Amino acid sequence: YQATMAAISNGDIAVTNYLDEDVSVVTIRDPQIDFLGVHAIALHSVATCFTVLVMHLPTNTFCLNYRYETYVDYQSAPVLPPVDLAYLASVLSAQEAAHTPE
Repeated sequence: YQATMAAISNGDIAVTNYLDEDVSVVTIRDPQIDFLGVHAIALHSVATCFTVLVMHLPTNTFCLNYRYETYVDYQSAPVLPPVDLAYLASVLSAQEAAHTPE
């Protein structure tokens, strides 16, 4: 948690909240920061939207997450339902497979 908060504070991790689209974009620029080691609770304290896109620029890795609150009966504010990304995942997987050297 502390390491992620420090990286956010010093700009190694940038968070931009697009409130109209309900998407927070997290950009990791530092190659020393492990994509999977970013603390989710630390991110959620600054990523205020329910959909969170994490981009690890050094490895060109992307991860789209829906916060837990999108799957429960949230009472204090309207929440957009999660989008079914199965079709997009299949298209992207096919494109990736077509460009992978054998």
